[in-house]
Amino acid sequence: MPLPRSRTSAIRTREKPARTSARSFDCSGVFARNSSHAALVRAFNSNNVTFGEVTGSSGRKHKASLLFPKDPRRRLEVLWYDDEQRRDIRLIVIKQRSTWTGPMGLRLGLSLLAIEQMNGTPFVLQGFDRGGGVTDWQHGALDSVPGGCVAGISFSAPPTTSKAKVAEAFGYELMSNDEVMRAVKPTVSEILIAYPDPKDTKSGMRR
Repeated sequence: MPLPRSRTSAIRTREKPARTSARSFDCSGVFARNSSHAALVRAFNSNNVTFGEVTGSSGRKHKASLLFPKDPRRRLEVLWYDDEQRRDIRLIVIKQRSTWTGPMGLRLGLSLLAIEQMNGTPFVLQGFDRGGGVTDWQHGALDSVPGGCVAGISFSAPPTTSKAKVAEAFGYELMSNDEVMRAVKPTVSEILIAYPDPKDTKSGMRR
């Protein structure tokens, strides 16, 4: 899934207490850019954090720290720039049945309209034949997430929407307020919270 074209540069911050409840986080504390696997273990207990292999949306395999790996509703994937030392967050992934809430209230299942209202303006996303991922927030509120991270979202059509309506929303890019896109009534199916690499502003967005 692509992340929107970012206008936010990565910021390395000192570790501080995160606004983290059982299932919510923002881009600070143990989820700040310069965090580590060890910091996650301290915050969530070694019994709830493992390091293993995950599959990205493109089918590629990646190493990641897994929070609550055996609980689909509490599972969270954290990928690192430095896999060997397991530090410097590249991506935080919320997907499948996870009930985590990310920065600015992002969570799975939110409607297209809810995200548009959160952003404050219509945005650009791929057609459903290309993954349904947001490619440009159009300078909206989600274009600049506090803490130096970037928000990426993919939408999926609900099973109640006809295949004909979904097919009408095919295409390279469409606006979120396009009638054919809204007719599908898509909901958020995957969330990527990324920290761009200062050396390569696109590297943190690949998965």
